[in-house]
Amino acid sequence: MKALALYPLLKTPRGLEPGEFEQAMLHFDGQELRIECPDYALRTRLREIFSTPLRVRRPVGTAPDVVAWEVHELQPDTDEFFAEACLQLHRHGLAVKAV
Repeated sequence: MKALALYPLLKTPRGLEPGEFEQAMLHFDGQELRIECPDYALRTRLREIFSTPLRVRRPVGTAPDVVAWEVHELQPDTDEFFAEACLQLHRHGLAVKAV
């Protein structure tokens, strides 16, 4: 089971930094995602993020010869989807830390 803590990204003079207090916890066992969050709006937004399929670009060919990209759609409730969705949480103003 993977457990992740979500922190708000705060704008500081040194750039974006994670906040001091966690806003939510994510628990993923490979089949089911459990969200622990006291904030109803954030919990609803996280459910939307983790239930909508993601589209990611993958290179065609080897690294020095990449001339095109393929778009793959990742379905929710898979390990690959969970990992990619966590990488994209910074777009929603959240920092992720493993627990």
